Amino acid sequence: MPCVSTTGNGPNGKTVSGFLYRYNTKKDVSIVCVCHGRSFSPAGFVEHAGGVDIAQPLKHITIYPAAFVS
Repeated sequence: MPCVSTTGNGPNGKTVSGFLYRYNTKKDVSIVCVCHGRSFSPAGFVEHAGGVDIAQPLKHITIYPAAFVS
């Protein structure tokens, strides 16, 4: 499964890692964070990292193909 990460903006922003759990279309994406094991939408995942007022959350999420993860 592809891994993902995002960093929240602002003074309380943190880097959160996870993996794509379901990704059929851009509107049907589910991300599971590795810190809590909870499932998030892309917007929820960015908010989990401390991001606020994110209009296009997919632009703030970095995807790492499974081939690059050890």
